[in-house]
Amino acid sequence: MVDIDREFVSLCVEHIPEWNAGAFDNPRHEIRYEDIRKFIAETDLRFDVVIGDLVDFDDADEGSIAAGFYSAAFYTRMKTCQTDAAILATQAGPMSPANLPHHNGIRDGLRTAFGGVQSYATIVPSFYGLWSYVIAGPQLSELAPEAVREQIITVSQQRNFSPPATGIRPLAATFELPEIMTQGLK
Repeated sequence: MVDIDREFVSLCVEHIPEWNAGAFDNPRHEIRYEDIRKFIAETDLRFDVVIGDLVDFDDADEGSIAAGFYSAAFYTRMKTCQTDAAILATQAGPMSPANLPHHNGIRDGLRTAFGGVQSYATIVPSFYGLWSYVIAGPQLSELAPEAVREQIITVSQQRNFSPPATGIRPLAATFELPEIMTQGLK
């Protein structure tokens, strides 16, 4: 985990431990407190999965440092510390028609860097609504929601995996977006 704000992470660990479910106590967990751009530029490590939990896109005014985290250039730099078949998932703001331009901008940037993209969404109780994400990778392609659902269910059953917070079927349903949104995705 790379985070620039040590104090904020410490406050989260101390005051909302149920959100991390002991992840910080796992011996495999390593945290680095530094700017992600510096980390990407200097690391020799390669990752199979990268999860971007960045500032909200709405907080990323055009030209701001935060806006750079949602650019094709940033995603391309991020790709340098990933394996060839790696995936990257990032939040993409509220799943709403008003947010489609931002969501599509994130999709475009990820598609430029990685090739394939897929949008998904789930209700995030602390955000009081449906929140969108984009997953990207060189081997991803737009799949019909039914195909994604069946693949998640099949692989989960083969590996005897059931996400404790949701279960398999609700997790698979995250790729079934409201029709008004799928019509607006580019």
